[in-house]
Amino acid sequence: MQESTPATHTSQLTAPGVAFLWDESFIWGLMAYRALKGLGLPFDLIKAEDIKTGALNEYKMLFVPGGWASNKSKALGDSGLKAIRGFVENGGNYLGFCGGAGLATEAKGGIGLLNVRRRPTRERVPSFSGRIGLHLNEHPIWNGITAGGSDQRSVFSKKPTAGPRPPVQVDSGLPPVFHAWWPSQFIVEDNRVKTLAAYNAVLPARNTYTRQILESAFAKTGQQIHTNLSTNYLETIKMLVAVGLGWGILPRTMLTREILVVKIPRLHLLRKLGIVWHPKRTLSNAAKVMMELLDEEQRQSGNR
Repeated sequence: MQESTPATHTSQLTAPGVAFLWDESFIWGLMAYRALKGLGLPFDLIKAEDIKTGALNEYKMLFVPGGWASNKSKALGDSGLKAIRGFVENGGNYLGFCGGAGLATEAKGGIGLLNVRRRPTRERVPSFSGRIGLHLNEHPIWNGITAGGSDQRSVFSKKPTAGPRPPVQVDSGLPPVFHAWWPSQFIVEDNRVKTLAAYNAVLPARNTYTRQILESAFAKTGQQIHTNLSTNYLETIKMLVAVGLGWGILPRTMLTREILVVKIPRLHLLRKLGIVWHPKRTLSNAAKVMMELLDEEQRQSGNR
């Protein structure tokens, strides 16, 4: 199937700062094109052949939308991939969505901008995109969205209305349409502290020993933790990490298949525990046995 660029684009490069790679984008490229146009963001559509002949020299950012990453790689060829790699190495920016993000990885045929690979197919949630029919009750999040026109595109109201918002309006008896993506998952193979610090974290609150130990360890490497959310409920942290909201720190006993364990070299987290008892109180037999077990564990740990 041969794709063509939108008719509204002219071939003359005006260098607005952003280049939009059109090859092998299909419907995902069209959705991104309409979104950027609707937001009034300036960009130029370029093709793989333009990149091969040095077109990126005129831009500050390359935007690559969805579509099969392997097909994009074939269209670019070795010279195109090398040109993008050089563009980024010389200070250019790369923004990829879905297949565009996959193209930037070290997967087969990827550009290799990131030490990241895709999970094996058997471990991924199946990818899909398209329209999902919703039966909606009135809610501020989607009030004002209509099916909008013969092609049933979603239309957001541009002007806020005074007072209570009107209920959802439906054209031709059809509900609003929301586009959804379920992206495949990636595995970050660059396990340096600096790399981990670049991602948002979901951690216990600052007044906890665990958080303080972790921040102290990062500070020793000159890095700062960027927290997306703080909560002391470990099950909540586990759930949020599992859905990709950020990385976290959990006890080994809570690790399951949906949690990816990343081993960070030279990052040693140690929490010292002690025993507190009243010297004027007689310890129970159970307490004495417990203390003996802890002392034995400490001696064995010291010999390891």
